[in-house]
Amino acid sequence: MRFKEWLKFFGLSFFSDKQASSATNFGFIVIVLNIVLAFVFFWGGYYATDVVPFSAHYNAASAYREFIDNAFQTNSIELRIENSTAVCNKKINS
Repeated sequence: MRFKEWLKFFGLSFFSDKQASSATNFGFIVIVLNIVLAFVFFWGGYYATDVVPFSAHYNAASAYREFIDNAFQTNSIELRIENSTAVCNKKINS
């Protein structure tokens, strides 16, 4: 029964003042767990909205890819992708 009470507190304390007032009964572990879960949700949201759709956005950006190609071709720099790594015929000081 103790776990059921803790789970009810953990899930509903954000929405219910009655549940939140019982925070002293559950100790410090709830605070640590909330911080960890907040970090996990933040990282998951970042990954899902920025990292995952990058290839779709890049493939749809033909003007951007054309700009990048022209930027490197005008300086006689050959840039190609081999095994997920950019390879260039000259050393570029960035």
